[in-house]
Amino acid sequence: MNLINCKTPTAYCHRDVSVGLVAMDLNGDGVPDTKMVQVWASDIDAGSSHNCGYPVKLSFSRDTADKSRTYNCDSLGLRNVELWVTDINGNTSVCKTRIIVWDNPQNAPRCPNTLNSGIDGLITTESGSKVQSVEVLAEGANTQSTLTNFDGVYDFGTIASGADYLVLPKRNDDWLNGVTTADIVKIQKHILGIEVFTSPYKMIAADVNNSKSITAKDISDIRKMILGVTNTIANSTSWKFVDQLYQFKNIDQTLEENYPQNYQITNLNSKMNINFYGIKLGDVNESAKTRGLSSNVITRSDKSLNLETENVKLAKGEVHEIVVRATNIQEFEGMQFTLQFNPQLLKIVEINGNELISLHTDNFNLQNIENGLISMSWNGQVSNNEELFTIKVKANSELNLVDAIFLGSSLTPALAVGNDDQEYPVNLNFKGAGANEFVLLQNEPNPWKSNTVIGMYLPRTGEVKISIHDIHGKLLYMAEKELQKGYQEWTIEKSILNTGGVYYYQVDFENNTQTKKMIVID
Repeated sequence: MNLINCKTPTAYCHRDVSVGLVAMDLNGDGVPDTKMVQVWASDIDAGSSHNCGYPVKLSFSRDTADKSRTYNCDSLGLRNVELWVTDINGNTSVCKTRIIVWDNPQNAPRCPNTLNSGIDGLITTESGSKVQSVEVLAEGANTQSTLTNFDGVYDFGTIASGADYLVLPKRNDDWLNGVTTADIVKIQKHILGIEVFTSPYKMIAADVNNSKSITAKDISDIRKMILGVTNTIANSTSWKFVDQLYQFKNIDQTLEENYPQNYQITNLNSKMNINFYGIKLGDVNESAKTRGLSSNVITRSDKSLNLETENVKLAKGEVHEIVVRATNIQEFEGMQFTLQFNPQLLKIVEINGNELISLHTDNFNLQNIENGLISMSWNGQVSNNEELFTIKVKANSELNLVDAIFLGSSLTPALAVGNDDQEYPVNLNFKGAGANEFVLLQNEPNPWKSNTVIGMYLPRTGEVKISIHDIHGKLLYMAEKELQKGYQEWTIEKSILNTGGVYYYQVDFENNTQTKKMIVID
């Protein structure tokens, strides 16, 4: 049952109000000597009211007597204003809009041409993060294009007056920026009515496939991207943009509204400032990086999800079923990771999830199994130490499991979603494992263009040194880090190398030195 709020009125503004200056004869000589226009608060009102029927007063400020604005030739262009709605008890509500003041130069007297025409604006997220690298078009007879800078600002500079323009922000890249299993958890809670979205922008972000509804299909589409099965979503773009002054009528009907994703300018004759909200689709917890390169960085914490299995020694040709459980999974609501194994040491015969906890084959991506990579994403509820999934393996040579299987982030970043909606590390521990050897893995991806990840397994915490040489043996890069025991990754950026080609990376740990080849493409 919804209770009517009788304490606060509701303010609704027209999205924009365009007013033209009117010629006036102030000295009474029969010849117009100035231009002006008076705008009343009621002119920008779009149906403000009180739910309980109380009368309301409309004004441009908290002062209820402030009911009008007068504009003249000095006011040409866009004016940001507020509409205040006040009830008989002094309760108020406010909405924001723009008054566009224009002049017809064919009607005397003509306003002095003191303003240069131009279009600029700011693009931020709902929470205020500035969005860089958004392409903004000014579509017209001569379409122009610009990009938002590091501060989220776009500016077309001086632009031709007297023409019509459609201001259109666009961005469709890096779909996975800010998208993890944590977003799936939140979307599922919304669908089930456990924790519904209270922001129209979160509703838009959750509808990743642009179906005008939030359903299990959106979750499925997001999970496929997280797993690396797909890298885009059909019939949609990774970002959407909404005019910041647009007022959504009802949260529940957000996706059915024809909300403005552009701004139409008719007869540009002054400076226009148009701001937009940027919405990263799939990112309902607003973790996307909006400036610079995207990254999935999990804050290191004393808390982590601990997956566990038995370490066993396998003889060549032996088949064994690995059972994976979690000792503290009741503190978490979901997880994702890349299971990495050495295909020279063992073969994955079969992998099965626990159907009783809705962990199915759809939660795994096996497309890269020949390269030793299996990605996984799942969310749900399960008891501690309950079976999560099993992996049937066949040993290609004598080995210890702890030396052949690691949990990493090559395809799908490793993270766990806590009951507090925060993201935490996830570890894979082998019970009964003694001290094992240092293992260096092949970099992924390989060949690579912008960056690559070198994975390794450390038997102890210690100093690790990486060196990169070209085919002639010339040293191009060397660095040292202290890394923790277990599986670790080292990211190499293209910027440290001169050009594409064949390179060799060498990793030194204690008395161990291992070298592998990688290929960089231009």
